Amino acid sequence: MPRTCTICAHAQRPAIDGELVAGRSAPKVAAKYSVSSDALTRHRAHIAPAVIEAGRLKVLSGATTQLCEATADAVATLRRNLTCGNPQAEIRAAQMVLELAYRGVEVEELAARIDELETLFKEPQEPGRRYAA
Repeated sequence: MPRTCTICAHAQRPAIDGELVAGRSAPKVAAKYSVSSDALTRHRAHIAPAVIEAGRLKVLSGATTQLCEATADAVATLRRNLTCGNPQAEIRAAQMVLELAYRGVEVEELAARIDELETLFKEPQEPGRRYAA
């Protein structure tokens, strides 16, 4: 019969999961929370999909931030071109500003989805999850 995961039932599980998601080693986390390294290894195995998703969210969040910064710089440059005196350059700059605005909406939607997924990830999972012995 499967045993109850002691980490899932632990009072400090969210903090322990946070340490594992951050990539801290099982022995260090075990010592900090007075649990066995073996229990952490078993726990990590059944929360692996959540850990992987958290890593993806972190990467996506960073990429979104970088994209927003790059877009702001591009828009500033394009706005300067809107009044450069060259009609072709001004038209192209206006087209690019419009295209970036459309992409900005996509970035905002992506950022909202990241926030939604992060909220779901932070919600406590069912305590006492079982794993195969």
